[in-house]
Amino acid sequence: MNRSSAEPLAEAPSRRQLWVDGVGGFMLLTSPDVLIGQATPQSGVDVPILGDVSRRHAWIRRRGSEYVVEPLAEVRRRGKLLEQPTALSDGDLVQLGRSVVLSFQKRHPLSASAVLRLVSSQRTEPATDAILLMAETCILGPRSCNHVVCGGWKQDVVLYKQGEGLHVRSPGAFQVNGRAVRNKSPLVADCSVQGEDFSFYLERLAASA
Repeated sequence: MNRSSAEPLAEAPSRRQLWVDGVGGFMLLTSPDVLIGQATPQSGVDVPILGDVSRRHAWIRRRGSEYVVEPLAEVRRRGKLLEQPTALSDGDLVQLGRSVVLSFQKRHPLSASAVLRLVSSQRTEPATDAILLMAETCILGPRSCNHVVCGGWKQDVVLYKQGEGLHVRSPGAFQVNGRAVRNKSPLVADCSVQGEDFSFYLERLAASA
């Protein structure tokens, strides 16, 4: 990692891995335009998939609070072959090629962020439990509508954009890279966040070549 751990975490590049203790690993993407394709060294995609998909297979684009899937190769939504950009709804199954299937979820009533999950047997590179398409906020906590559901947490923890940086907010005191903070804090590269009943680590991902 080339960046200093004290350097504020700016928005670009926009790929990060979020490791939530006891829950799993999540690819956190902050760009409104996300390219999905094959996990090859030269693919240049945001979501590299180890599976039978094209090198650059589809865009998922956020416009305001809405999302559309734009096919660059064979894409089906709810079993129907797409020939043009098509809006996505919560619960949609999006099939790429013959075998890769993603579930699109947009359930939190107060956030435009969405979640993609691989429901077929392939995996992403690096492997993740889900892909977080972050708009202004990403909410972690015990409620079933949260973007990352964390059983055992007492309350929500919110990642949010502010200016050029990424911040975290939670009621009360917690620590960021071992430094005590209260209620909110900017995040830095390779950032560890720990509270009374929660802990997670945010890691910058190298841009896909």
